[in-house]
Amino acid sequence: MFNLYGFTLAVAVFTAFFFAEKIQKFLAKYNKDYLSFNLDQIFPYLFLGGLIGARAYHVIDYWFYYKYDLLKVLFVWRGGLGIFGAIVGGLLALLIFNLLKFKAQWKKYLFLQLDILAFCLPLAQAIGRFGNFFNQELYGLPSSLPWAVYIKPENRVVGLENFSYFHPLFFYESILNFILFCIFLFLLKKKKIKAGFIYIYCLSYGLIRFFLEFLRINPWQLFFFTTGQWLSLIMIFLGIIGLIKKQENLDNFLN
Repeated sequence: MFNLYGFTLAVAVFTAFFFAEKIQKFLAKYNKDYLSFNLDQIFPYLFLGGLIGARAYHVIDYWFYYKYDLLKVLFVWRGGLGIFGAIVGGLLALLIFNLLKFKAQWKKYLFLQLDILAFCLPLAQAIGRFGNFFNQELYGLPSSLPWAVYIKPENRVVGLENFSYFHPLFFYESILNFILFCIFLFLLKKKKIKAGFIYIYCLSYGLIRFFLEFLRINPWQLFFFTTGQWLSLIMIFLGIIGLIKKQENLDNFLN
């Protein structure tokens, strides 16, 4: 049976992979170490790790729903994948790949791969969010704005059945991620920036997700922030620290 959600995710993954190969070849002009690994070998690790992590994050987030029917945990095609879980799962899978292949040099190649993947991840997210639209999930709070999206009664959150239109949270994130991808292209082509995309991604997506969390319905709360906001703050912190260290290394090299 054809499933628009699964089809959209497949398009997102393979489009990002296509661009990743292009970016790898482009960056290899300036650093031959980018040719030391094959993205075809990395892909299975990333796909499996990202899928498991994304599903695990979603199931934990919505445990109140899944605990009564554990079999539904396996129904991935119905939707329910968390990007933070995908990032953590994919990162762990990538770490395993590099430890097995490069041994003591794992850190060097891990960060080269992260730069390529971070460059293309916003594009994958921008496309993948349309899957949420087709599944009518991940919409925001009720809204009367002209661009509010209609949600069918059977897909409305319990307690909000009397509302018909909601913030298209998936579109907000899709647009912002696509803008981030365009910024990456600009930095690469016009500003000749060849590294540090992983840090820019952490900072940028962390900010995007932190503010969009305010529009989410019944988010996973931890003290005065949602879990998504705490994870966003961690990403922002890591992004800032990474960019500072990158600038320090450049200054030391020039001096």
